[in-house]
Amino acid sequence: MFIYLGTLSFFQAFFLPGIAVAKASNKKLNLASVFLYCVPLSLILNYAVIFFLTSIGLYYSTSIWTLCAIELFFIWYFRSPKPGSKELHRVDLNKVTNLDFLGFAFFITTFFYYLTRWIKSFGSILNHWDAVSSWNRWGLDWYANQLPKNTGEYPQLVPILYSIGYKFIHSTEVTFFAKSTVVSIPLFASLAVFSVGLKYRSLRLFCTLASGLYLIVLNSYAYPLTGIADAPVASIVFIGIGFALLQMVPVKMNTKHFYFGAAIIGLACLTKQAGLPFILFYPLLVLTTQAVTSPKKPYLISFAISSIIAGSWYIYKEIQFFYHTDGSWIGGVLAASNGTISQKLIR
Repeated sequence: MFIYLGTLSFFQAFFLPGIAVAKASNKKLNLASVFLYCVPLSLILNYAVIFFLTSIGLYYSTSIWTLCAIELFFIWYFRSPKPGSKELHRVDLNKVTNLDFLGFAFFITTFFYYLTRWIKSFGSILNHWDAVSSWNRWGLDWYANQLPKNTGEYPQLVPILYSIGYKFIHSTEVTFFAKSTVVSIPLFASLAVFSVGLKYRSLRLFCTLASGLYLIVLNSYAYPLTGIADAPVASIVFIGIGFALLQMVPVKMNTKHFYFGAAIIGLACLTKQAGLPFILFYPLLVLTTQAVTSPKKPYLISFAISSIIAGSWYIYKEIQFFYHTDGSWIGGVLAASNGTISQKLIR
């Protein structure tokens, strides 16, 4: 029973909310579109709903179970989408070049390399210092139906994901499911970016992008299998960049996809502060792929979408700092360091 509850928490974190909304919108889904749309959407919805429930003191196990039941009902009720729903395009193998196959091989190699490491870590618990002392501590606050304190500027997507596992198994003693949820984000991110390549027949571009994600995550200080936020924020940013680079393939610009990518960049900002620069970088990246005379309104809207989503946390924290109900960690870091201003910023 314990294993089943933990597995259900995994599906709640990544799949059920997004699939329920997609089904209610009469969108026909296949495996590729689940990774491409439903996984990021599930993360956004989980964050928003749990933040709201906790802020009004109603984040109980019964609440998350009720939410899960509603999602399953929507998935069942809207199980037959209306005729005319678009399916993902299939890749024409006759038009695939040697470079496309090289990119695909590169993707498969890096994907299974991470998957092998993920399997080897299966069953492990949280043991990294930051994961235990910070991210999990905040996750325990969420689990206790309390907005976390002493977070500084650190956003809370990862702790909220921790709390989902705890709520389903009714225990904070077992951290395996919480950790497994967080370390799975790079897997789903790579599959999401790869799905973009399948949809728009640009295997070379998007397989290479997905592989680049793993080269960065696996060969950096991100500690991708420890349950901290470094690898998740990098993964989520790359999903957003994947949507931005859609404008480089020979299809008409789809503003809905563009705006959804902006929402994903906002989600990255709710994962860790490292996502903040991409609020500016994302619309600029798309702008460089478009004609100079193209309308500028979509870029402004995308900037607004990312800013609003990110601001839901950072403005909230600035209000706390102003009224001294929480403290900024930036000041403490600067005060604890010595040297010139530039040296302090570097440190």
